[in-house]
Amino acid sequence: MKLHVRIIGLFLCALALTFLVLGAAFVMLAVFQPQHMQSSEPLDSMPLPSHSDRIMLVVAHPDDEFLSSAGYMMYAKQHGAQVMVVIVTSGEASLIADTISQRRIRLPVRYYIQEGEHREIESLQALHTLGLQNSDIFFLGFPTRGLEYLLLKNWSVNDPYRSHYTKVTIPPFDSVFDQTSNYSGEKLTQDLQRLFEIQNPTIVITHSSYDQNDDHRAVYYLVNKALQQAQAKLPAFLPEQFYFLVHYYQYSFPARANYQYKLLPPLRIDSNSFHWFSFPLTSDEFLFKKQGIMLYKSQFANPYLKLLLNSFVKQNELFYQEPHISRGQ
Repeated sequence: MKLHVRIIGLFLCALALTFLVLGAAFVMLAVFQPQHMQSSEPLDSMPLPSHSDRIMLVVAHPDDEFLSSAGYMMYAKQHGAQVMVVIVTSGEASLIADTISQRRIRLPVRYYIQEGEHREIESLQALHTLGLQNSDIFFLGFPTRGLEYLLLKNWSVNDPYRSHYTKVTIPPFDSVFDQTSNYSGEKLTQDLQRLFEIQNPTIVITHSSYDQNDDHRAVYYLVNKALQQAQAKLPAFLPEQFYFLVHYYQYSFPARANYQYKLLPPLRIDSNSFHWFSFPLTSDEFLFKKQGIMLYKSQFANPYLKLLLNSFVKQNELFYQEPHISRGQ
């Protein structure tokens, strides 16, 4: 009995120490501006969309669209451009947030499906505030925390990936763009290609290959492959392509929604390889983004994600373009 009590005591001490370390880390992330950011030269302004543009934003998870591009989308809509958002997964495996909110480690399959449906609703609510309609928003329903498998292992439609969370090989959500999809890289690329061909965007914005999130990186490669396939079929289809970062070495911190701070390109990325653009937000766009971020309530159960989302509410949004990719080339 004494040994049992001692083990429990040691476990509680270790747990308390872990929380103290994490708390200190969160405070440092929230307060201090990293020193490895470029700041010596002004960035070019992001090209402004016109009324003739058709902008398609392709993101991995619900909330990526708003934290990366809410101000840009708001400006585009106000100036007559069409804005479309493609969300590749439904974010059904936000495991840390789920564990904290439910106070349990193992969750039933039905919970992950409900979580994905809930996160879809959050994205719809946030994007509706921008003036987007449901017909402008496409959920593909592919597996959260599984996109890298689709890219590297489960490419063929004949060898689909089985989600560790929902335990299925097909999208379990009613809202998906293609109900015949299965969890394969081939099918996901086909879905993206179809959307490109049907919607014919003039501007495509998506994740960076440098992002430290596996799903984000996979979306970069899958989007580019789908674009190449669409361009091979439709040579006149030459959209402008831009990329953004989310997870990268404290990139967006300090984690306060503050108009005095701005996003800067990380020094660890070779700036000579990319053309960086800053999209400055007006005070109204800043406040709109700050309020819109709060609609993604499910993510605020995780202290880190709460910091992360707030860290993108700054005086600008940041994008880059790869030198070999440009409209008309």
